[in-house]
Amino acid sequence: MSDRVRKNLTSISAFLLLTALALPASAYDMFEMTSAGRGNIGINTSVSLTQSMNELEGGDSVKNTTFFMLATPKFGYFVSDRLEISTQAGVMMRRIQREEDTGSTESSALVNVGANYHIPLNANLSLIPGLGIGGYFGRGSRPTVVPDPNDSSQTKILDESTRSRGVDLFSQLSIGYRAAEKAQIQAGLGFHYLYGAEFTDSSDALRVSTLNTSLLVGVMYFF
Repeated sequence: MSDRVRKNLTSISAFLLLTALALPASAYDMFEMTSAGRGNIGINTSVSLTQSMNELEGGDSVKNTTFFMLATPKFGYFVSDRLEISTQAGVMMRRIQREEDTGSTESSALVNVGANYHIPLNANLSLIPGLGIGGYFGRGSRPTVVPDPNDSSQTKILDESTRSRGVDLFSQLSIGYRAAEKAQIQAGLGFHYLYGAEFTDSSDALRVSTLNTSLLVGVMYFF
């Protein structure tokens, strides 16, 4: 985890703690919000710079630092007090390095399901650990060296379309703050392990694996 991410998380946590202590108590507090039969809907976002391991066409692998961004609408339902089952569907973007001077920018749709356990700390604050699994599929493009159809002794570089798919294993640890009677702000750390493959028409599937730590921010409405 970078020092910048750690400092941001500490600042957010301190702000939520101070404001939660000042928020008036309500009959609709964190205990009621997370009771069996309740639901919530909202949006989660996460951003990070992270390490990626990508297979090359020759069989070797290359590591690179890649940008990762994820935005997902979320729906959750409490199957019992404090235990929430959730589903999310959204868009993921990342940069995949290939040969030394080439790479692809990938945009993918991602769907996952998870389980979160809400631990109320007081009427306005809760600790939220969670984990889940999902899948992704998408498209991108990358520079590819191909034979020149007009001169077999020469090559040229084309932007070749790519297709990708894979599995997403994730976990999170967040703090939830009751910003209004039925609204909650969530902030914390998310951990994603993405394992999949990238496909083109001219080459075999190339493996892609990414492990990242992200700063999470979300807003939820409870009902």
